[in-house]
Amino acid sequence: MGSQPHLVAGLLVGTVLGVALFRGVPVGPLIAAGIISLFIGKS
Repeated sequence: MGSQPHLVAGLLVGTVLGVALFRGVPVGPLIAAGIISLFIGKS
């Protein structure tokens, strides 16, 4: 993960947003994976 810091940032942001929006259900990594795949797909 040290060579891909955008993945770490995406996982952190996705985890925080997912837990906040879904009241503690840990779906953040799934949300982050979807968001990151959009960014990677465009580059």
